[in-house]
Amino acid sequence: PTPPIIKYSSQALQLLVILITGAAFSGMSATIRDLIGERDVFLREKAVGLRSGAYLFSKATILALITTVQTALMMGIALALNKGPTDAVILDGWPGLELAFCCWAVAFVSGLLGLAVSAMVSSSEQVMPVLVVSIMAQLVLSGGIIPISGRAVFEQLAWFMPSRWGYAMAASTLEMLAILPNRDDALWKHGAAQWLTNYGLLSAIGLACMVACYIALARRGRR
Repeated sequence: PTPPIIKYSSQALQLLVILITGAAFSGMSATIRDLIGERDVFLREKAVGLRSGAYLFSKATILALITTVQTALMMGIALALNKGPTDAVILDGWPGLELAFCCWAVAFVSGLLGLAVSAMVSSSEQVMPVLVVSIMAQLVLSGGIIPISGRAVFEQLAWFMPSRWGYAMAASTLEMLAILPNRDDALWKHGAAQWLTNYGLLSAIGLACMVACYIALARRGRR
């Protein structure tokens, strides 16, 4: 029989992979068809004075609300069926809320990535292949299933994946290095400095996606 320690360690790892990947999928799938589906409407509104920044801000606001509802439902079910973390890094006394925030951040940034893709593609048929490839890449490069730290090329590619930093935030909250002593990933360190660093880099990806989306919308509006 499987020793209880190994069993629960594997369960924590697998559940976190599901939560983070699920958050990435829910966020990106909510937006990746959005702008391409409204392109004709946007161009008409742009011709009468609609600003690209205002349009993008409204989409980001709606995305934040959608991901909040999705994360609340997902984390509510997960914490109802499984034992949650016992110690938070930032939100002292609220470890479950901190874990939920990690998932929300991944969903929101992945949604911004979806907006950027939707602004850049030329047809709706191009959306699904990009979505599938992106989610598969985030699953593999999150660092949960396959150790990424210290592996050339893979570690560098993972820097551009929202799931890599979101998973590291959640692993830090869960003290994953204590649960899995055989794994050695510096991003998983249970400490405020590392957690905030992970969050900062995840936010940087989100900001880059916003900028890319804005540029694509502005160029589209001038055509």
